[in-house]
Amino acid sequence: MSNTLQPLSDHWRNRYLFMRHGHSQANQQRVIVSSPGRGVENFGLSEHGEQQLAQLVADWQWPVPTRVVHSDFLRTTQTAAHVAARFELVPSVDTRLRERNFGELEGWGTSTIPVYGR
Repeated sequence: MSNTLQPLSDHWRNRYLFMRHGHSQANQQRVIVSSPGRGVENFGLSEHGEQQLAQLVADWQWPVPTRVVHSDFLRTTQTAAHVAARFELVPSVDTRLRERNFGELEGWGTSTIPVYGR
């Protein structure tokens, strides 16, 4: 008897593609937006982020998705909408996908954050 598992057929395997949101207004302003109180309704995609997503879906190179799941932050909602629209899917929200909350650093400029190891 073997102690190794036989691979399942590709038909039964799940595949996941993880994406980061496009360039956001927070990226543009170089501020940390990590709290739901600010990120759910504000700081969506910048114009550059909209262009990034338009190009990404036009040049799609990965398997066709069957589901698009995203956090409830505006920038990820908009990113998911671009991808979902391309494949005629309805995106779904899962708040467990929110990024970590940076607490007292919320709203700080990204250049003011100490970076260790440099």
